[in-house]
Amino acid sequence: MKEKRAVLELLRKADQSKITLKKWMKSTNSSTSAHFVAAQEIARHGKQFTDGEYIKELFIKISEHLCLDFKNKSEIVQKISDMPLSAKTVKDRAIKVAENITSQLIRDINSAPAYSNACDESKDVSDIQQIALLCRDVNSAGPQEEIIELIPPKGQTWGEDICEAMLDCLETKEINTTHLVSATTDGAPSMTGAQKGFVILLQKSLERKLLIFHCILQQEALCTQTFPPECTEVMNLVIQIVNKIMAKGLNHQQFCSLLEEVDSTYSDLLLHSKVRWLSKGEVLKQFAVCLELVKTFLESKGLTFPELKQPDWMEKLDMTVHLNMLDRSLQGKGGTALQMLEEVLAFKRKMTVFARDVQRGTLSHFPFLKEFKEAHNQINYEHFQRAITAMQTAFGERFCPSLSLP
Repeated sequence: MKEKRAVLELLRKADQSKITLKKWMKSTNSSTSAHFVAAQEIARHGKQFTDGEYIKELFIKISEHLCLDFKNKSEIVQKISDMPLSAKTVKDRAIKVAENITSQLIRDINSAPAYSNACDESKDVSDIQQIALLCRDVNSAGPQEEIIELIPPKGQTWGEDICEAMLDCLETKEINTTHLVSATTDGAPSMTGAQKGFVILLQKSLERKLLIFHCILQQEALCTQTFPPECTEVMNLVIQIVNKIMAKGLNHQQFCSLLEEVDSTYSDLLLHSKVRWLSKGEVLKQFAVCLELVKTFLESKGLTFPELKQPDWMEKLDMTVHLNMLDRSLQGKGGTALQMLEEVLAFKRKMTVFARDVQRGTLSHFPFLKEFKEAHNQINYEHFQRAITAMQTAFGERFCPSLSLP
């Protein structure tokens, strides 16, 4: 567990690795610096700690040829041979660098005049509950945001358990809570409950009021859940078909061979899960492009899905692509709440354009729907209009900027 955390810390702060190594290492020994760099690179690329010996052996063999014309070739090769890169050494060096990165992060947070926390309770890809604790502050280097810890809850994931886990984590890492000014949550009942929610219990523990925010990404995701049931069923069907193709190795291999044989735009289909919900748009996009080949392959295997033969099935795909673009624009490091809100409000205005586009039948913003219309010479706009109207209402309720005029 300790080694995994070391790797995560290094991956998370890879952009500052060179500065970190220079600040941390006081030794002038070049060999020491070299194996710290090697350990950092092994961890940053997610490789096994045992790869250190392989890297050293490879480096020696390359140097014997690369340094062939050097007078001190033997000294160079000997220097590399003396560099300790055993699995234990790489592990120890990775842990030390990770600990130093963590101490720098804690020092920056404690020296900042104010900082904010974001707390999210969810399941990872292994279906294990995790509480992600993030901090954002501003220091001399500018704004920074980092994951402090992934906390596995000890008991239930109720508000009091989450609050206790977060405060214990901050206390263990010696992060001062006197200048904690705000908290952001995903809006779940365990987070925002009026009596025993995380937010209420946190303010009681700190004995002061905090600025409380509902995660913009979570609100946007809730808005997308207003899709009509028949549109949601499309995604469920796509997941079912993709699993049929990819669950068995032979089926998957044969389908990839079919795509390669016809020189398809994509070489494979994408898998989708609720944990990786941002991939939904790409999953549907690739599926739509490969739809005819999917039909051909399923027929060759004797698998029938009547929904694929219904002409109105493709009408329900296109809106998800625009939502996926919005999701991606909200991701990334360093974005402010104002920038994210501007993206959401811009998409809210776009929906008015989308609704007009569908009403007129031009479909300039919906290429798949337009292609379907040209191929079948008929189209039912009911599902699209209902989806856009429902989302306009949801976005209007959740993202309605209030203007206070003097």
